[in-house]
Amino acid sequence: MRIKRKIQKALKMFGNNIGWGFAKAAMALVPRLPERWILPVGAGLGRAFYYLVGKYRRIALRNLRYAFGNEKSDAVLKKIYKACLEDIGKNFMEVMYCFGLSPEQIRDKIELAGTEHLDKALAEGKGVIAFSAHVGNFILIGPRLIAEGYSFSVVARDPKNARIARLFREMRQRFGIGSIPDKPKRDCIMQSLQCLRNNGILFLQIDQNADASDPWVDFFGWLVPTFKGPVVFSLRTGALVLPFFMIRQTDNRLKLAIDPPIALVKANDKEEEIKQNVALLTKVTEQHIRKYPEQWWWLHRRWKKAKTAPACN
Repeated sequence: MRIKRKIQKALKMFGNNIGWGFAKAAMALVPRLPERWILPVGAGLGRAFYYLVGKYRRIALRNLRYAFGNEKSDAVLKKIYKACLEDIGKNFMEVMYCFGLSPEQIRDKIELAGTEHLDKALAEGKGVIAFSAHVGNFILIGPRLIAEGYSFSVVARDPKNARIARLFREMRQRFGIGSIPDKPKRDCIMQSLQCLRNNGILFLQIDQNADASDPWVDFFGWLVPTFKGPVVFSLRTGALVLPFFMIRQTDNRLKLAIDPPIALVKANDKEEEIKQNVALLTKVTEQHIRKYPEQWWWLHRRWKKAKTAPACN
């Protein structure tokens, strides 16, 4: 058993090094490619991943059954996952390509809608909580807003692999994104509060597997623990929570849509207030995923702790 663990660890390290090398090469080479190559190459990478990595195919198809149960056939679920990987491949190539673009070119490349909601919220001087999910090319939300002149910071959970973590930080730095590590927790909270006090945009996502101590709320008919950060920061500071979603259109152009603030509910009990509002944000996330199922990252173990729900095997 000990030998097996060592082999698994070695293989994981080898895979991480391959991924790091591939990403470093892409950062240097992709901006030099003709733009017409970007999306076809990205889609091809996604299709290759589908056939080469069975582990994530099993995770994703299981997640799709959790979400859609008997609503969709296995053939449809596989089609959604294939389209999801193609979209992720396109996202990857677009992010790498954007390293070679000026702010003006990024503005021309990505449509932006709803800035009136953002400007009105920032006018209150309490900062804005940009609530989003792993839908569409969310990585380019920050670069697009920074190109528009906004101050943008993200709470980031870096990988355990130190080289890949440094690479992610380098990528955020090159785009001008403020980076707030999620650990240690106290430092994360203090830096996040400082971002809001500076009237900046604090980017938070709540659609990944959370700790069992976090609020358990409904997500596609399952109770799952869910991050409460956007709600807690909003209740503490008065900063408004606005949905930010970067969606790929049918013509493959990207559009960042900023919706009006979410009206948080009030409750006498603080824990219940937090839970009700986390449930509210989660429902917004679910609505976007149902609308664009091919653009959500089904590879995450979102239902790892799911309970009190119908059978999905």
